[in-house]
Amino acid sequence: MKNLYLNLATKGITKNKEVYLPFIILNSVFVMMYGLCLNILLNKSIDGYEAMQHVKTLLYLGILVLSIFSLIFLVYANNFIMKRRRSEFGLYNILGLEKTQISKILVVEFLIAGLGSILTGLIFSSLFYRLFEDLFLKAMKLQTAEKFIPDFQSYIITFGVFFAIDILIVIFRIIEVKKTNVLDLFTKSKKREKNIIPLWTKALLSVLFIGTGYYMSLSSRSPLDSLSKFFVATFLVIIGTYFGFNAITSVVLDILKKKEDFYYRTNNFVAISGLKHRIRQNAAGLAGICVMSCATLVLISSAVSLYFTADRMIKDIFPGQINIKTDNKFADKNEIYGEINELLAENKAEPIKEFKENFSRSAVKIEKGKVYNFSDYSNWFDYTKSILVFMNKSALGDEYKNNDDKEAFYYSNNFPINEINLPDDKILISKRIKDFKFKSAINEVSVLNTVLVFVDDLESLTNKYPELLSDESIYSFDIKGDQSNEKADKISSAIERINGENTQGFKLTNRENMKIFFMSIYGAIFFIGIFLGAVFILATALSIYYKQISEGYEDIYRFGVYRKAGMTEKEVKQSINTQVKTVFLLPPIVAGIHIAVAFKVISFMLSMIGLFEIRYKIISFAVVYAIYFLSYILIYKLTSRSYYAIVSKEQRAL
Repeated sequence: MKNLYLNLATKGITKNKEVYLPFIILNSVFVMMYGLCLNILLNKSIDGYEAMQHVKTLLYLGILVLSIFSLIFLVYANNFIMKRRRSEFGLYNILGLEKTQISKILVVEFLIAGLGSILTGLIFSSLFYRLFEDLFLKAMKLQTAEKFIPDFQSYIITFGVFFAIDILIVIFRIIEVKKTNVLDLFTKSKKREKNIIPLWTKALLSVLFIGTGYYMSLSSRSPLDSLSKFFVATFLVIIGTYFGFNAITSVVLDILKKKEDFYYRTNNFVAISGLKHRIRQNAAGLAGICVMSCATLVLISSAVSLYFTADRMIKDIFPGQINIKTDNKFADKNEIYGEINELLAENKAEPIKEFKENFSRSAVKIEKGKVYNFSDYSNWFDYTKSILVFMNKSALGDEYKNNDDKEAFYYSNNFPINEINLPDDKILISKRIKDFKFKSAINEVSVLNTVLVFVDDLESLTNKYPELLSDESIYSFDIKGDQSNEKADKISSAIERINGENTQGFKLTNRENMKIFFMSIYGAIFFIGIFLGAVFILATALSIYYKQISEGYEDIYRFGVYRKAGMTEKEVKQSINTQVKTVFLLPPIVAGIHIAVAFKVISFMLSMIGLFEIRYKIISFAVVYAIYFLSYILIYKLTSRSYYAIVSKEQRAL
């Protein structure tokens, strides 16, 4: 009897290899990627590298996302396989096999396919570990001659996680076989899902959910505001997308059907009827592809934006090799600057590209161009506020040194302002500055919007409103000549030693040290983003492949119906090809619309980790979307071979 189970299980896999083989391959890939990431996470040899604690937190989050996604997607793939095999199990039942025996066949299939894919994934994880490790360290721009040894514990954990997922899948299979009768096993794959919610209700809910998500995104006012809205907006848009793929498209097609002069033309009649049926049958799958496309685009675009603009961002935030900020209410800037000059002289280092200015900050509200409601600038947790920074006009350089305009100037990416209302003063704004080189250095990375205002006399404002305005200074400079980085490192270390633990009101940063730190973080984000993006692309490819197979078997019947209706072979093929292409192109197009609307909130969130320049974000997202769309078309073309093979084979048989 055991040989019978083994024989039937083997035949079941080989007979259904067109759906089983991709499932086994993807399961192996998930296992391999999980094992590779876990190896890096558990490797204690790299703990000494800069920012590695933060990097490992990112890796942990990446592994968590991969675990959840693997479970969801493998269950989805299993459901597709079971749907294709229901009639096969029904036949087994009629031939005398009980449901318990069919369940045993499924267990044997798991032992062959499930354990086989896990072991294959672990083997490839071992083979590719060194390559993965090198790519990971290079992404963070770290170099080491040491070769790390894979952690055996990672293989045990990986095996346990995916063994549990596969056991869960087997349980789902057994439950489905147990709860269905023989007739259901034959006919369930052909049954249509009943619409529990009326179509128009679904359409209205879809518009409501997506519209609310879009509004939340477009109405975001600051990075912190965006962070509070992003996940709720994302959830609403996902729910709306699942409702909308079926409901909105069906409602639109129903409206077209009512236009008799348009609908009853031969090509339009066939196309609209066919599209409505296809979308109804595949709505959930298409929505899933759309959501995965969105996740892929956000991950890869954000990772690319950060990584390839990292050098520029670091130079913007830290304009000098040495950067000192002082809060003049707690530290004596003149004493600190004196120490710096002495150290420069001792090390025979000449400062160049100096920027030395005072500035004041406050948390404010901005509405309709007016600034009011000043409070302590550290009040950053109130997302309804912005940070207002006052500086002298001299900070703008020689162009404005002899300017006779007594009104203030301002710089802002987001808010136009025309007046500032202090308790006893009103400052009028006359000009908007196109750019300010040191904007990022002044406020570094902020979770609130920042507006810079340039006035004639900063000192009088600071003295008049000491409770509302901070009193701070910034001093940044490069060091001239060779070995400038070494001298900068020596001087910054000496300054820190002199000040010892007395760091209140004083902050020193060495750009090269910060570059190592930031590149470790950005490199890890880039690597994990590309890594998870690749996982989502593979899952999308499998979804498209399964949809192509479904469409192929469905269209065998449609070909016959259309021919009986009097259409020629050419007309039938042209109509069906148009329908299939329309259905498969909907997900990336809708994903593109979602990303375009979400761009504002994503842009705000990227600014929280240093990426302020909007043009770089636009370019990155546009290029990644174009590449993804072309990749999607390529995947569609490759997987469509399976569709045409099924249809052509059956047509020849007819």
